[in-house]
Amino acid sequence: MEEKLSDEELLDLIPTLENGDFFPIGLKLDYDKDTLNQIRGDHQNDVSAAFKALFLSWENYVTLSPKAARLMLADALKFVERKDLAGRVTGEPTNGEKERVEYMCKKHSFREASYYCKQCKENICERCLEDEHQTNNVIPVNDMHIKIKHELKSCFDRVNQARDRLEKIRGDRKGGMSGMITKTQVGIQVMREGIYKVFSEAHNMMARERDALIEKANVLERSANPEVYGFALSKLKKCELALMEVKEKAQFVNDVTKFEAASQKIDVILNACLDRGPLMNLNKLDMKMVACPSVYLGHLEEVSGWDFVEQFDLPDDKKEEMNVCIKLTDRKIVVGYRLGGADIIDLDTKKTSRIAYDVRISSMALMSSGHIILCTTDNKLGMITQAGHKMSSFFFTQKTNKPCCVCVDDKDTIYMGYSEFSNIEVFETTGGFLRNIGTILQPWCMSIMKSGHIAVTECTVGLRDAVEIMSQEGRPVGHIIGRLGCSPFSCIDEAGNIFVAMVTNDGRCTLRKYSPTGDHLETVVEELQLEWHENREWLQLASLSPNELVLCDRGSVYVYRRRPTLSMMTTIIGSN
Repeated sequence: MEEKLSDEELLDLIPTLENGDFFPIGLKLDYDKDTLNQIRGDHQNDVSAAFKALFLSWENYVTLSPKAARLMLADALKFVERKDLAGRVTGEPTNGEKERVEYMCKKHSFREASYYCKQCKENICERCLEDEHQTNNVIPVNDMHIKIKHELKSCFDRVNQARDRLEKIRGDRKGGMSGMITKTQVGIQVMREGIYKVFSEAHNMMARERDALIEKANVLERSANPEVYGFALSKLKKCELALMEVKEKAQFVNDVTKFEAASQKIDVILNACLDRGPLMNLNKLDMKMVACPSVYLGHLEEVSGWDFVEQFDLPDDKKEEMNVCIKLTDRKIVVGYRLGGADIIDLDTKKTSRIAYDVRISSMALMSSGHIILCTTDNKLGMITQAGHKMSSFFFTQKTNKPCCVCVDDKDTIYMGYSEFSNIEVFETTGGFLRNIGTILQPWCMSIMKSGHIAVTECTVGLRDAVEIMSQEGRPVGHIIGRLGCSPFSCIDEAGNIFVAMVTNDGRCTLRKYSPTGDHLETVVEELQLEWHENREWLQLASLSPNELVLCDRGSVYVYRRRPTLSMMTTIIGSN
């Protein structure tokens, strides 16, 4: 009994025809469902007859190209042989079938692609050549294959040549490096032998000299007379004692001569000093000063010292803004403010003149010409006159968010200290950079001493030395010890002595004077209570002379003057 195919089974036998695709040769045929139903209705029970009817419907295609028709029919039969009644493929296409598919035209799948279009970069058939590629650069596929084959061969030849050349270079370099290593090793060995030879000769020479010196010492020791040696040693000791006695007597004579001359002038000195009023109190000087030099010196130590002379306030509109105070000439000072401007103050008349209104000042220094170097709060430098006229343009220094300080030496070289970077930069007067001085300090006050050394005040509160005295190369040559919990401030006088103020957190200030090497000389004021609060924690010192000092906080100016000593009084009388 013949098996009748259902609609689904018949469609499974020709599954790709509805989409216009036929797998073996990639034909594109447009079949609608009516045509398929007709084929299926005429041959419901005979599968072979259905396919034959299908092939007969392709006559309009196969007549166009006999070669394509033969390929199509052959592949279709092979495809049918691989299908069972359920439409399952029982085998895979052969390599020959796949190759033939690759050489078929993509647009006309039943035609062989005999040409290659260089412009479109694709294989085409004769119909494509006539329709769309007449003006394009078209060559036969075989010629294209031959051309590609020659190009590939040429590429392979070049690759082989490059590989051979690379192998040759690698071999040459390997040999060259080996030779170079060998030469270097030989050179090192020769150098090592030469060093050993020189060292051995030097060692032998030192050994011979040592033996000769030991032999000479033994000869001298054997030939020396112990009695003569002891006598000479005792004579030498006696001479040293006699020399010390002579020096003591000479010093005594010198002291007596000095005090006799002082006693002859003591009355004149007393009268001159008493005429000067409150500058000092010499009532304690009596006849003991002349009769006994030790008592006389003791009284001088009691009388000498520093007196507080006066205090006055800064201008009302600039209180709480003081950043820097330096001395000018003729008992004048200039005070710079952090929010803009500076005041030149005459200490005798208390007259004030305002300059640099729009400049926010961080630090200042006085040039030998009398001009003023300004360091602004945004770390620029510039020069103005004491009348406020700008002399040079401001130029940028390092960018920093912390205060900077500036000072000049006797040659008007500018020193710029950066507390943030712990270094000092040196500039010409015109602004040209000269050099950098490295330091472990964080400077916020600086002064150049007569010796050329730099006195740098450390901004770290109570953790390091208050003032470090360093050379121009940054090498420490002296220091002044700080106090725990105190902020240090400093300045130097004309003689190079250093004044240092130590201020505690509650505003108690101790002001001392030190030598240029950092030795303590005297105390100017002890435990001075300042008006110290959150907005006024800042202090500046300015030495008008070795005997007069100005202390300036954020709102007031304090003046101290030294009481005369014997040397000062004799200077006064001698000058008269």
